[in-house]
Amino acid sequence: MHRGFGVQVSFVRSLEMDNISAFQKKMMDYGGNKKLMEFFSLYRLDGDPKETRYYSKACQLYRERLKMMA
Repeated sequence: MHRGFGVQVSFVRSLEMDNISAFQKKMMDYGGNKKLMEFFSLYRLDGDPKETRYYSKACQLYRERLKMMA
């Protein structure tokens, strides 16, 4: 599903097949599906279609916060 959104929205890597950089590991530690779903719930996006959630301003804010933390 994530691959279908494109790299501008969802950056997919395989833990077994790809080399994961230190920055990417930090992004996974700070982010992750559970934390993103909690974030979507705060902004009441948890019932919206996936396409709407991932392209929302709230999701853009989440990505920017992750980059600042990593």
